[in-house]
Amino acid sequence: MAAQKKVDVYVTQISCLQRENSRFQKFLSVLSFKYLIIDECQTWVRGQKSKTSNQLNFLRYALLPRSQCVFLLSGTPFVGNMRFDFIETIKSLSSATRRSKWTLRFRDEMTNEESEPTACYTDDALKKLSDDWDNVSSLVKTQMLVPILLLRTSDTLIDGERIMFNYLERLVELKDGEISYAQIKNEIVTREIILNEHVQRVGGTTRYALGRWLSYSSWVIKKGWNTHGREDTHWWDGFTLDDAREFERGRCLVDMLNGRRNAGQKTIIFAFAIFHQQFAAKVMRFQVKAHTTGVAITPFPKRCVHCDGRKCNGGATIVQEIH
Repeated sequence: MAAQKKVDVYVTQISCLQRENSRFQKFLSVLSFKYLIIDECQTWVRGQKSKTSNQLNFLRYALLPRSQCVFLLSGTPFVGNMRFDFIETIKSLSSATRRSKWTLRFRDEMTNEESEPTACYTDDALKKLSDDWDNVSSLVKTQMLVPILLLRTSDTLIDGERIMFNYLERLVELKDGEISYAQIKNEIVTREIILNEHVQRVGGTTRYALGRWLSYSSWVIKKGWNTHGREDTHWWDGFTLDDAREFERGRCLVDMLNGRRNAGQKTIIFAFAIFHQQFAAKVMRFQVKAHTTGVAITPFPKRCVHCDGRKCNGGATIVQEIH
């Protein structure tokens, strides 16, 4: 299973990496890459106390050391057991490799002495912190997070030095994807009628999820995505660019992709819901067919040309190029 050439982005998910020494892990172990981006990273970086965390070890020992830069995205880094979340997160974010590159120093407010900010991040130091958790001040715990959490601006200084290289200054914020209420006011009424009629007819408790999907296409209701769409390989047959532009969110996506294609730019789309992923993939086929180089690494085999399904006796591949 050789890595595909000239690929800009690889996308995978946590379930692919939970089996130790799996072919997923082996594939990523030989893959060359510069940047590692992990969305909803809290589970990745701390693991879960009640579950195996093979993907956490793989992250710590196989992926992080080979990354030139790592972006860990989370709005909820500590959500359960504070002691466990805190310590396990630190173990991942302040690895020995990363600590060796730090140039920061801590100043003890009591003694006014400076020290390297690395000793408190070793496994032994973290075990002592766990054992004496209730007696360690909140100030000390907060100071330990300063070098590793990005809850700050790019200009944050520690002892007069930037805490990190200012990667954010390279980013350009675009607002062509913003949609005003006035743009979708009438559309909301239309979609609400469709959704109400469907719920009254078939019942169910998935109104919220259906509403999210419906905001992109009425096919969700017309063709029964919730009961047929996930497994039917022909569900999207006949879907056209006009269908993609039915509602404002779809029109916005089409226009954005058009503009970036014409400007010679490449686009990465992140989507959590399967419907949104497949909708975006269909739109990209319409708009940027010759420019797409992303690859999804998924736990599902590539569709067999014989059975046109997800399973067959002919083997499976986990590297699927998105055309």
